[in-house]
Amino acid sequence: MIKFGTGGWRDYIGDGFNRDNIEKIAQAIANLNPKTPIAIGYDHRFLSDKAAGWLATVLASNGIKVILASDACPTPFVMQYVKNKRLDYGLMVTASHNPYDFNGIKIFTKGGIDSSLEFTNKLEEKLKGKLKINKSELSQTQTNKLITKFCFNDYYREHLPEIIDLSIIIKSKIKLIVDPMHGVGKKGLAPIFHNSNFKIDYINANQDSLFGGKVPAPNKNNLNDLKDKVLKGKYDLGVALDGDADRIGIIDDLGNYLDANRLLTLLYYYLLKYENKRGNAIRSLCTTNILDKIAKDYKQLVIETKVGYKYISFAMNKYNGLIGGEASGGISMLSHIDGKDSIFATLLILMVLAKSKKKISTLMTEVESSYGKTHINELSYHFSETKKQAMNKMLMIDKKIPNLPYKIINIQYIDGLKINLENDYWISLRFSGTEPLLRLIYEVSDKKMGNKIIASFEKFYKI
Repeated sequence: MIKFGTGGWRDYIGDGFNRDNIEKIAQAIANLNPKTPIAIGYDHRFLSDKAAGWLATVLASNGIKVILASDACPTPFVMQYVKNKRLDYGLMVTASHNPYDFNGIKIFTKGGIDSSLEFTNKLEEKLKGKLKINKSELSQTQTNKLITKFCFNDYYREHLPEIIDLSIIIKSKIKLIVDPMHGVGKKGLAPIFHNSNFKIDYINANQDSLFGGKVPAPNKNNLNDLKDKVLKGKYDLGVALDGDADRIGIIDDLGNYLDANRLLTLLYYYLLKYENKRGNAIRSLCTTNILDKIAKDYKQLVIETKVGYKYISFAMNKYNGLIGGEASGGISMLSHIDGKDSIFATLLILMVLAKSKKKISTLMTEVESSYGKTHINELSYHFSETKKQAMNKMLMIDKKIPNLPYKIINIQYIDGLKINLENDYWISLRFSGTEPLLRLIYEVSDKKMGNKIIASFEKFYKI
């Protein structure tokens, strides 16, 4: 069964992710009768380039024009092209930050946004039925004429000056090191500063479909090498990008790890205070409440969404979002694409540092001195499908929760379980939409309080 989660369809390579299923998805999309060409990109994962070709061939065999990436590229580059060219659909072959043995397909709809739940439900229904795969309706020559190779990397770079002041970054003396985690991040970032005096150092920049034996996710545990390099090389900033370059993690000049939560608060604070911009903040329910405190100070609102960037993208437009993001590493701005983009986030951070002439640690301290510092943590537990069903019943039907030594303000069941505590602290327990995992996430006062919560939940739910 082909099932789309919060970040598209993903499955094990050679199992669910195989040529038959990939061609079925292409045919199902063709049966929707798109009126515009379809853009297709791919990353460095095993079979990504081949899968992009299989998608293109089936679509072209149905008489549909295809704009196919001429090289591996970041996911947000395809999203930007779909948005700017007002295409009906875009496809990206990637499994993002998942382990090396996964691959998948992200689908973008008009506006370059992640496809909605309504759309993927409709597509899944088509995939359940019998699909005749059209691969021989046209001659090879006719098919080839319908497929145009295109460099999304060049297109993205050409449009950057519209939203980012590259000149101020190039003139700065910021010392930057980047860890693309063997993904496509360097291909997206390096050309932007080609033939300029701005120098970027890289680690783990070679293509490796095994990702160096690590999961290509820019979380704290994966960035020890980057931290060492930042401290030893006295860099102003260390940036890590996930496999398809839509998520970001930061090591500051003091070697501290800044996850997307802290980065979001820093950027929102800077834009409101120093740039005098105004607009609401959009965050998922598993993202820091510090954003709420900043927004309140500047008479702005915070809109909370379900987990999944498609919900943030929708809310950004509907509620005049200046900035949007989620704890997993996604950040976006209304003036850019309606999705997460780590290349853009990197440039935005560089522009902030260049304009303010302050260290990132100094700016972060400024935020925390005004709005406090919390302890945020995320734990993942592997679950079989049988145990998942039983656990889901406890959470969502029986609504059983452990006794907690903290005052509960309210309990939400919008997306899994979320318990809101006093002092704007919270606990979330939900199943991942892209992996067979149960995620326990919380924002509390300190690590000691967090450990008590972990112990209570693990004992109560036997996880």
